[in-house]
Amino acid sequence: MNRPMALTGFQSVRLPAFILAAVLLALLFYDFSNSLAVEIDGWSREEYSYGYLSPLVALLIARHRLVQAQPTPSSSWFGVAWIAVAVVLQIIGDLTAVHLVVQYAFLVALFGLVLTIAGTRTALLVVWGIIYLALAIPLPAFFYISLSTKMQLWSSTLGVDVLRLLGQSVFQEGNIIDLGSYKLQVAEACSGLRYLFPLVSFGYLAACLLDDRWWKRILLVASTVPITIVMNSLRIAVIGITVDQWGVSMAEGLLHGFEGWAVFLVCIAALMAEMAILVRIGHRGRIRYDYLTFGRGAMFAQGISMTGPMIVSFVLLVGAAIGIGGGLLSERTEVAPERKELADFPRRIGDWEGHASALTTDELKLLKLDDYILIDYRSDRTPLPVNFYVAYYQSQRKGESAHSPQTCIPGGGWEINGLTQKPIEGFSLVGHPLVVNRVVIQKGELKQLVYYWFQQRGRIMTNEYDVKWKIMVDALERNRTDGALVRLVTPISPSESDADADKRLVALLTPEWNLLSAYIPN
Repeated sequence: MNRPMALTGFQSVRLPAFILAAVLLALLFYDFSNSLAVEIDGWSREEYSYGYLSPLVALLIARHRLVQAQPTPSSSWFGVAWIAVAVVLQIIGDLTAVHLVVQYAFLVALFGLVLTIAGTRTALLVVWGIIYLALAIPLPAFFYISLSTKMQLWSSTLGVDVLRLLGQSVFQEGNIIDLGSYKLQVAEACSGLRYLFPLVSFGYLAACLLDDRWWKRILLVASTVPITIVMNSLRIAVIGITVDQWGVSMAEGLLHGFEGWAVFLVCIAALMAEMAILVRIGHRGRIRYDYLTFGRGAMFAQGISMTGPMIVSFVLLVGAAIGIGGGLLSERTEVAPERKELADFPRRIGDWEGHASALTTDELKLLKLDDYILIDYRSDRTPLPVNFYVAYYQSQRKGESAHSPQTCIPGGGWEINGLTQKPIEGFSLVGHPLVVNRVVIQKGELKQLVYYWFQQRGRIMTNEYDVKWKIMVDALERNRTDGALVRLVTPISPSESDADADKRLVALLTPEWNLLSAYIPN
């Protein structure tokens, strides 16, 4: 499958592989500029700021490996299969307007073209650079939020442990660090992701520079995670000490930003020290600093000839470009079903009286929802309230979507004691029974019962990742990605059982259920 298949009249067409690949990719990814704009916009965030240099670094990595090996170009039909997969992904991304799919499709097509033009040996050398490009693609919003929340909690907990080891009196409630005279909140910006993503990228580059055993390279990249968490926790501990000594101004302004840069430089130094140690263990390798230069010499042992797989790939890409660019896949405006605004949701339902409250600016910025309601309902039949929350998204194509409360519950200092799926008898949606996630959470002596589910275009769903898959399917089949998260929370008093709290949630849900469809379309 890797032997040259030169055709009469097309032999010895000496075109640089990457220039030809760029031309062919441009034919297919006619709207890649939109997805590229989205990616570049993501690079404006601190945690992805290294993305601006990623194409150059990827090119240097690929070029040096080719100059060093000087493989003999061949042609592989496997490349045509990879390009076919990329075309399918491009079509899916175009129809659903999910830019992430188009961005990864571009990398798949790039790998396929290298296979087609220069063969398996060359592709395995170039793939190092392609992986580096993949590390610069911003994560989907729902995964980013989940990871950020976990990093916040880990960093807060370890930071508090360090403070206690230093003899500092401190109390922790989730992401809140109580120093007595001051309370510090470990915000999303201090989660450590602003260090983790650049450090993983740097760790991968270091692994490329390390000419040594595979296990050393893998260890180098894997170690970026604990290094980030430990260093970020130490930073939180230092902030706690300085705030306790000199006031809350030590956690704000220019000094706070300088501490961040200093910690990142320490992370880099720790990674470099690790690489220096690894290269001296067992088999003696070397660090190829010359990979950071342009690198001189021929990349291929022979010229590149036009072959059968190359012609098929060219025809496939041109055909797809004509089909997509010519309007055979018409650009669709997403369906926006009619619905009532959640601000109009009744405050009084039966004998339940509600009082609405608002999310903070930071919460709204993080959630990126289109409409919501947050109401505390009380009834004369019970002294304990029920908090009712709905987060609605008109479109979930670009990653902004309802995320599981499991990701944010620990950040408030609550521990999840039990999570089950509970069918609610007598309730159904479009013929499907209502099944909710039932969560018991506890903070000290306080306990709460939580019901939540994802109400998505006539479906009741409990799994967040299943929600993401159905968003993709419905974007293709129904041109709709709207949906909501519905959550009910009530305290559990020491004098009652969990079953009593269940009855209270169901009691409020009974009159609410038939109202929801007007605000969350089926």
